[in-house]
Amino acid sequence: MNNSTTQQLDINNHEPPCSQLVSTLFTVVLSIVSLAAFIGNILVIATFRKTTTLRTSTNYYLVNMAISDLFCGCFNWPLYATEGMLTSRVFITEPLASVVCKLGMYFRVISQVVSILSLVLIAVDRYVAIVFPLKITVLRRKRVRLALSLLTWIIPVASGLPYYLYTKIVKVNDQAFCRTMLSTSVNAIYNGVGFVIF
Repeated sequence: MNNSTTQQLDINNHEPPCSQLVSTLFTVVLSIVSLAAFIGNILVIATFRKTTTLRTSTNYYLVNMAISDLFCGCFNWPLYATEGMLTSRVFITEPLASVVCKLGMYFRVISQVVSILSLVLIAVDRYVAIVFPLKITVLRRKRVRLALSLLTWIIPVASGLPYYLYTKIVKVNDQAFCRTMLSTSVNAIYNGVGFVIF
């Protein structure tokens, strides 16, 4: 299957455009949620930094997740809200539109995987705290927490590279859409490797 066949399959699976009212309401609601998420996550991070008693192992991972949610609020949701305007003359022209499209998809993958890995670390931390309540384990040391938090960023940055490399703007009926165009073989390899690793 060549690249043009893959593009055709993605284009045919695209949903029909919604009405102007629904699109406007969706954009307004998404903007409000994005702003609330941005403010809420900033408050979580600021509270963690100011209050030393909140610096527990679980809260380190919660702050890690709040930082990844900031990426979601700053990069992903605005991309969804403005996707139809990516290549219009009013909003963003073509060279910048491709960069916004690629980075938006890439940061979406990064923020989702960081959030998932942070939740896994919270679950492991709580398990260790319940099963070994009187022991200070290696996982609860500050250096280990910071190293694990850093690892939750390194893994998604590396595993999300195919999304950056294979995402582009696809035009359908004079509208531009940001889509990841993986060929069948690349998609099979990516999913197979991801399944084995994770």
